[in-house]
Amino acid sequence: LRKILKVFYRYERQKMKIGILTLYNADYGSYYQAVSLYHQLENMGHQVELINILNRERRVVRNLTGAIVAKFCPSIARMIAKKIAPYNTYLILKNSLKNYRISKACFSMKKATSVYDGVVLGADELWSATNPYVKYIRTYYGYHISCPHISYATSGISLGRPGDKILGQIRKDLRSYTSIGVRDEFTKKWVEEFTEKKCTRVIDPTLLNPFFAENKRNRTGKYILIYGEFFAPDHVEAILDFAREKKLPIKSVSWKHIWCDAVEVSSTDDFELLFSEAAWIMTSTFHGTAFSIAYNKNFTAFDSRYRGRKLKALLGEFHLRDRLFQGTGITDSDIDYTHVNLVLDEKRKKSLEYMNNALNLIN
Repeated sequence: LRKILKVFYRYERQKMKIGILTLYNADYGSYYQAVSLYHQLENMGHQVELINILNRERRVVRNLTGAIVAKFCPSIARMIAKKIAPYNTYLILKNSLKNYRISKACFSMKKATSVYDGVVLGADELWSATNPYVKYIRTYYGYHISCPHISYATSGISLGRPGDKILGQIRKDLRSYTSIGVRDEFTKKWVEEFTEKKCTRVIDPTLLNPFFAENKRNRTGKYILIYGEFFAPDHVEAILDFAREKKLPIKSVSWKHIWCDAVEVSSTDDFELLFSEAAWIMTSTFHGTAFSIAYNKNFTAFDSRYRGRKLKALLGEFHLRDRLFQGTGITDSDIDYTHVNLVLDEKRKKSLEYMNNALNLIN
């Protein structure tokens, strides 16, 4: 009996209630990085919950308005969604998020995080203080998180120069993290300088646990898929030339482009199917590139103002810099995924090792 109780006690000590603090409904990238991390922590035996975005989101009024319209005026919501692509994405993600536990809205972060054994600050550019899409939210740096917390694959690649007061707060708040896992070398450098703590490079959750791509690789390619908000005129011209040469239609998902055949997406299943059946993917985002790698697809990446730096860092990490459009036509050579997947497997092992060690410190 003593041995049985000892084993049970060890199991209960390992199993924790963990809250994930991250963006999860801004776009498909934010959604998949959040739920991929959710699945990974669940696979490790923990009870997982997404911390309600209203606890810290600057756009509370906009999100509440969108949620109220969706709930009480669904016909109006559908009409708006046909005109405004980001709202259509929001409605799709709102429906898919019903499959995951999300905490109740609580505007006190101290109270919201007091119910967890630990909090994991999720991936993406949550530490990019001057990025107009993210901006500076002090909670992301550890402020008022009342339980032990770690970061996983967080990026501050667009930290910029936020001012002395904010920099002072960032230095102070980041020291509250038990373990710090970052997504890129630039973030690792400034976080180590600010905190005097060692950081670990880890891969994005969409590559750590690409559950959405399981059994969906190597499908017949039927079209060129466009995933990205911004494409320069020379990018568009090159894509159109490539499509004519390959005699393939062009479909765009998430963002609408007048030079593409827009695609009606009604669920995340549709989104995943579009990636799995694409012959080629053209993307100007970090997660579009990550999705392409997860599905083992041929792709071309395009530089953009706010996303270019992190996109290039990801390409360099997997020795895929030749997939970046250089302005002289699109390279149509196939990617050797045998080599890429070997690199990915090694990075996955190191990332899981970091995650286990970081959670053990909390436990």
